[in-house]
Amino acid sequence: MNCINLKSKSKKGRKYIYCNLLKQEITFNNCNNCEYKEYKIKKRTINKKYCAKIKGHKHKLTKATDIPMKVKKIVWERDKHRCIYCHTPVPLSCANSHYIKRSQLGLGIPENIVCACPICHDKYDFGINVQGMINYTRKYLKSKYEIWSEDMLKYKKS
Repeated sequence: MNCINLKSKSKKGRKYIYCNLLKQEITFNNCNNCEYKEYKIKKRTINKKYCAKIKGHKHKLTKATDIPMKVKKIVWERDKHRCIYCHTPVPLSCANSHYIKRSQLGLGIPENIVCACPICHDKYDFGINVQGMINYTRKYLKSKYEIWSEDMLKYKKS
């Protein structure tokens, strides 16, 4: 079905080919011999998500809530290479715990990120004493920054 005038239709369970130009049911042979045949120009479909990954383009919200390596290094140094909860040494990759979660539009800035070992990070996200850990994190971040408020940690659509 290369002709742009061809349509596949069905009537009472029977399928047939219909020509919009001739306004009648036709066969493939009739279509192939038709002098009015117009071919479709295939447009290349583009997967926007795939192109965004290739070109490095991200949605503004994704960029804002992501934690860049630069921020991870700042946080890791600030927290002295240790989990702020249990004080065990952690690698740079563990500087990835949002105080205000990404799902709640928490920004990927040093004022919103702390170092947490995988166990404590899991407890912070899904544990029983979550409120206690949230209060501790709030107090910890306030002690590190003179000007700190929860309002400045959330993504605001501009």
